[in-house]
Amino acid sequence: SMTAASGSDDCRSSESSRVSSLTHIDAVDDVDLPANVKAYRLSGSLFFGSVGKLETLLDSDDLQSSEPLAAVMLDLHHVINIDTTGLDTLDVLRRALAHRGTRLLICDVGTQPLSLMRRAGFLQQVGEENVVPDLAAGAARLRQLCETPVV
Repeated sequence: SMTAASGSDDCRSSESSRVSSLTHIDAVDDVDLPANVKAYRLSGSLFFGSVGKLETLLDSDDLQSSEPLAAVMLDLHHVINIDTTGLDTLDVLRRALAHRGTRLLICDVGTQPLSLMRRAGFLQQVGEENVVPDLAAGAARLRQLCETPVV
């Protein structure tokens, strides 16, 4: 059929768009967060193809605003697996945020991503206290952070 042919000109680009479509990033709005905090829910697989989405997130107006965010929380409950490139992306995000004085919180991480994060030393970088079991715990941690000035 016509449609099938037109979509397969360039195998690679359709492949990478298929991959990135497996990763969804949504703003979390069903939990009560301090004002200067953003939370995003990631779902799918976090690997090389989804790097662009996180970068877009970083460059979004939210994070470029003059008012520095205290923290960004990523809910990874629906992330099935992460490969090392996905983890590298998270680390780039963490460093970019740290550069702006914004802390990264990781919430509700599955078994596979958590063990990779631990092996790769990512958990140590983020700080175990910033890896929380669920959104409620994350929100509590964020409120605590917002009350405590970063020294």
